[in-house]
Amino acid sequence: MSSRMYREGDRVTLTIPGVIARIDPEDPARHHLRYGDQGLVYFRTDDNSIDHVLVATADWPPLPGDVWRDRDRKRWFCQVETDPDRPTIILTSEFAAVYTGEHGLMKAVRNYGTFYLEIPGRVRLEREGGR
Repeated sequence: MSSRMYREGDRVTLTIPGVIARIDPEDPARHHLRYGDQGLVYFRTDDNSIDHVLVATADWPPLPGDVWRDRDRKRWFCQVETDPDRPTIILTSEFAAVYTGEHGLMKAVRNYGTFYLEIPGRVRLEREGGR
């Protein structure tokens, strides 16, 4: 087991899926995990009895215009289907796989492993830059 370090917001799988909510600044191997309705639990990345795997980076989910890479370094492009009532995210790979909506995005993660943001899109840059 590695003592991999995570970022706040990274999605991980222990025995249960969760989101890194906080990293203890006094002890960076101690992570606060948020999962479901159960609130926070703690785990240590250097505890060999706990299996932990990165599921999606803190940048997840994709936003329109983003370019992502999967575990095999294949590119994925994020678009939005504009429906006046409810916009839908569409993630399309360079090899023509297509996943739509929140449920589809999690299926893409299950099928193609951890995704890493390669190029942030205009929507993400505007949100993060406050423009």
